[in-house]
Amino acid sequence: MLSGERRIEDVVIADPRIGADVLIGEESRTNAADVFSSARFADFLREMREIYDVIIIDTPPVLVVPDARVIAQSADAVLFTVKWDSTARPQVDEALRLFETVGQRVSGLVLNQISPRGMRRYGYGGKYGAYSAHGRKYYAG
Repeated sequence: MLSGERRIEDVVIADPRIGADVLIGEESRTNAADVFSSARFADFLREMREIYDVIIIDTPPVLVVPDARVIAQSADAVLFTVKWDSTARPQVDEALRLFETVGQRVSGLVLNQISPRGMRRYGYGGKYGAYSAHGRKYYAG
């Protein structure tokens, strides 16, 4: 797509299970940070904003490569995802600090892979009755 060799119609997959179109990245010999900071990527996002109401870009972990910080500079909002009971607080603090170093504010936090059993351990559940029952339909455990 970004090289201009293929058209959007040729690479986007309409996934009826999630009700969204998906564009999957492919391996490249080009440095990802260079690609995402390029004028072509900015043009690509401009084109996609004319087609789609919402564009979600899933990036590699913030502490592993600079991609997320580079892409954040072109995003309207940044949602930071943290794995329940796995990602250490210092890692979260450092990742958030790295976003600050490029002038990007994190708009929200997503806590994923939550453990219902773990929620009870931290005091959420049993005594909250309806709250606990409500959560069962969302979390497999």
